[in-house]
Amino acid sequence: MNRSCGQLLLIGLLLAVLSYNMSRAFFQQGDRPVFLSEKAQMLLVELGSGFPEPSIHQFIDGIRCADVIKLTVGGRTTIGSDVNGLNAPVRSGEKISIDVKNDIIKGVRVSWMSAAKRIALGIPLHPDRMSLEDWQVLPGIGISLARKIEHDRQKNGEFGVFSALTRVQGIGERRLSSWNQYFFKD
Repeated sequence: MNRSCGQLLLIGLLLAVLSYNMSRAFFQQGDRPVFLSEKAQMLLVELGSGFPEPSIHQFIDGIRCADVIKLTVGGRTTIGSDVNGLNAPVRSGEKISIDVKNDIIKGVRVSWMSAAKRIALGIPLHPDRMSLEDWQVLPGIGISLARKIEHDRQKNGEFGVFSALTRVQGIGERRLSSWNQYFFKD
């Protein structure tokens, strides 16, 4: 390779590096590139009865119930015209089941995964989204305390936040701190 070809190659390489660095500076806002969107939040959702593969699936935040059905059931079934709740956004930790008759979806049921599954998947719990059985999964809660919690919620209404559990006799700050890792932060 002669000297002039080598110089041209070096100049071309320098221009490529310079244009790469300038384009990065041009497309950056703060410390992140402008053209990249925020990382999408991933949702863990249990698909229950009626789905071809009932199990836990991962979806992108903002997905609606109808979209989950279309993605997982596909063209094998149609959605009935009188099915409610299809436009509701799906939340992490939910369980969706569908009623299918003659390849037509007649109904959609949305509930919560068991607390044991949510804990195993790292999905924070909320005191108003738990059943009697769910409470018993937590350390230090037997059937008696679980019943007290459920009775208090029925008598006095939802807790709203995790720290409100202290209104239940037998639950103090010490117990709350031992459960803190499992719940949404107030």
